[in-house]
Amino acid sequence: ATKQYRILLRNVLLLQNSDFIVCGGRKNDKTLTHDIYVARISQMGEIIWERNYGQATVQKALRCTQLVDSTIILVGYEFMSGQNPDFLLYNIDINGDSIWSDDFGDTLANLCTDVVATDDGGFIFCGDNDNYNTPRFKSVSVIKYSSSLISDWNLDIEQQNELHAKSILPTNNGSFMLVGYKEATGGGLPLDIWVAKIQGPPCCQGIRGDVNGDGPDANILDLTYLVDRIFRGGPVAPCPEESDVNGDGQVANILDLTYLVDVIFRGGPIPPSCAK
Repeated sequence: ATKQYRILLRNVLLLQNSDFIVCGGRKNDKTLTHDIYVARISQMGEIIWERNYGQATVQKALRCTQLVDSTIILVGYEFMSGQNPDFLLYNIDINGDSIWSDDFGDTLANLCTDVVATDDGGFIFCGDNDNYNTPRFKSVSVIKYSSSLISDWNLDIEQQNELHAKSILPTNNGSFMLVGYKEATGGGLPLDIWVAKIQGPPCCQGIRGDVNGDGPDANILDLTYLVDRIFRGGPVAPCPEESDVNGDGQVANILDLTYLVDVIFRGGPIPPSCAK
């Protein structure tokens, strides 16, 4: 008998306990539909669980990452028959149970191509916006989500050449590196590498040092919050910029702690402003 399903894996993720999450797509050869395939695999290669998600004609997961709260974000694309693909986001827990999903896009073909978790508990993903008709057009989107899983900001990047985004990575100063390639207008060769550095809008509205986000002043509550974060693995600061107390670009570390102690107990210099 003909095998009903074919599975194509696209990405692998190492979990905190050394298990693995693999994701991709599963094709039903009888109905010609596709859905998301995800499995958790032990260190010994044993399948702990397998899941499939999706209601559209085609849904595929291309990348996945684990968030601060230990849940998993899957990104890819989905489309109904006769329509262009839309960006697809899928959030599951470590047992494979669905938490929420979202799909959105415009009149172009929208495909998520990479996703990374951010220190504030959210995530950021990049993707392509393609027009397959004449005249051809390809641009790149970068979209940042907060820990409350709502969009913080988005950026569309357009150039004369057709752009493709393939990977995104946060830096140590709150910016992001984006890599991919570009084609000549109209598609086809030549292909060139494309690298971009982007900076999202600052969330800090006052002085650095308001680590717990309760107001503009650096005080003992901010100090205990920072101690808890550094030494006990406590929650990430509501605004990572404000936990960079000394303004050196390194978020919530021992230098920030000593700077904050100096400010509170020894009348040290006021932390530098991070407001625009």
